[in-house]
Amino acid sequence: MKKLFLILLLFPLLSFSQNRDVVISDMGKTMSQIIAIAGKPCENNNNVLRYCIVNGDIIAYVFRENKLADILFMTLCANKYKAEIEMEKAVNSFARSINETPIRRGELYYFERRGGVSVSISITNNKSEYYVKTQYSTF
Repeated sequence: MKKLFLILLLFPLLSFSQNRDVVISDMGKTMSQIIAIAGKPCENNNNVLRYCIVNGDIIAYVFRENKLADILFMTLCANKYKAEIEMEKAVNSFARSINETPIRRGELYYFERRGGVSVSISITNNKSEYYVKTQYSTF
């Protein structure tokens, strides 16, 4: 279980495809199960657990009815321009890894996935900082 947290902690260094199966296997777990795996979060707000990484990245777990429904990997970028470049790299890398073309909705790239999990990649602004956000969601 500690290995899972280490994989998630090193997420920016790993390709999206390596984490996809790990993320999908976590969907549906309870908040207490995620805390048992990942440890104490830096922030716990009702239905969201946030884990703050030393380099400024964030991993967030979002729960619906105490079941894990979304996992967000937020990679910190120096500015919006660099976030746009990193987002393009992330989209291209993920598309190649699953051999699928994303659906574009404005500035959001969306991959429809089998097995009840979809993936979206976008840029988000949080507290005046830009992040590339990769979100795994159940539907």
